[in-house]
Amino acid sequence: FSNNKISGLGYLPDDEEFETVDGKNGFFILNTFNLSSILYSPSSQNTNNGISINIHDAINSSAFASVNPKLIYNLKELQSPEKPSCIISPASLSEYLYCIQESASIPSNTHIHLIIQNHLSEFIDVLNTQTPPKNISIGIELNQEYDTLSDSIKKLTLEGKICSISHQNESQLLSSLHSIFTDDFKKVSHMLFTKAYKTLINPLFQFAIGETLSGTVITPNSNNKFTPLLTIKNGDILY
Repeated sequence: FSNNKISGLGYLPDDEEFETVDGKNGFFILNTFNLSSILYSPSSQNTNNGISINIHDAINSSAFASVNPKLIYNLKELQSPEKPSCIISPASLSEYLYCIQESASIPSNTHIHLIIQNHLSEFIDVLNTQTPPKNISIGIELNQEYDTLSDSIKKLTLEGKICSISHQNESQLLSSLHSIFTDDFKKVSHMLFTKAYKTLINPLFQFAIGETLSGTVITPNSNNKFTPLLTIKNGDILY
């Protein structure tokens, strides 16, 4: 990683000197983002909090993704876009059920991603009994009650029914995910960040030499709780 760009994959170029970072027993996670933050005012913080993608900037600059907080109220009025698109919207349980009911009215080249922020227990009960149609995907925002729902969240995520997970406090997202998915963290972090970033925000993203890098290295602390060692935000390394 040199001059804010990826300079090597799996090796260190011989003609340059590098500072090495000891991430022993840790993970490097590409494109960490807290999707529900798009529903709140932008934060000016630029800290090592484990979130490497500014979701407001990412969506504002995306030709694919957009946010519509009132999507449910004009679902039947959606026009078919010229290119494939993804609309992100918050939703209650009743709004989710309505969206499922009217899914046939969604244009064929439009994907809808609904973020469930409240009454997770009731929503998970419903999600356990059904699979959303292909043009609708589901995200959840973790809150104080998620501890009692960890097993269900893990099951539904590994089944592909939950496609994004956010946290009310984005700096707690990665440590919370590790506590839920301890044995499957590598697999799940790829699903929720690398894969979801391309599916929901930027289908053209490439992890390749010459590209700008965003990602997070998390390692266990003395209490074996995983916390960010460093966060790389659009090429800037934050310790």
